Amino acid sequence: FDELDEGFGVGRGASFSSEDLFISYSAVIGWVSPDLANTSDNLYATVSLIGNSSSSALKGANWGKTIPSGVEILGIEITIERKSDITGIRDIRVQLVKAGVAVGDNKADTATDWPLADATVTYGSPTDLWGTTWTPADINDPGVAVELEVRNPSGVTKIAFVDALRMKVYYSGPDDAISYWILDADATGRIVTN
Repeated sequence: FDELDEGFGVGRGASFSSEDLFISYSAVIGWVSPDLANTSDNLYATVSLIGNSSSSALKGANWGKTIPSGVEILGIEITIERKSDITGIRDIRVQLVKAGVAVGDNKADTATDWPLADATVTYGSPTDLWGTTWTPADINDPGVAVELEVRNPSGVTKIAFVDALRMKVYYSGPDDAISYWILDADATGRIVTN
């Protein structure tokens, strides 16, 4: 497991528009110990968000598995086990990455606060391609990933915790049987930040 961009940092994405005061964030803050989001074990990647700030991307990538060629990709699910210490942490981006570039739909639930106790949320479905097309080569590419960014819209410092990240790819083979393939960071993957 590798760690990148560990600790706190102020950088990209700063916005100070008075018109967007309540929806823009003045700082982008990095995740601490991102590799701890690799399995459901109550050890967490964390980010402490000061008031009106957002996190950098927590990225699950380099899964180290391959899907058979010649199959049709039917859908992709992302599950994230997470919580916050105080009500108010919300998603701002949950997005898939193809060949190293964020693509398709942002599935973030921007209206719902993260729970105070560990809970798993699922984004996507067995029939959801996230607004783009996928081939086995896309899924097998080392650049396939999921990125999560969160925000704290209030003036009180809050901590976001991520315990586990998982990607599940549903596909149909030549015999039309539906199968799935789990990209689990606790196996051969790694969790990094941008």
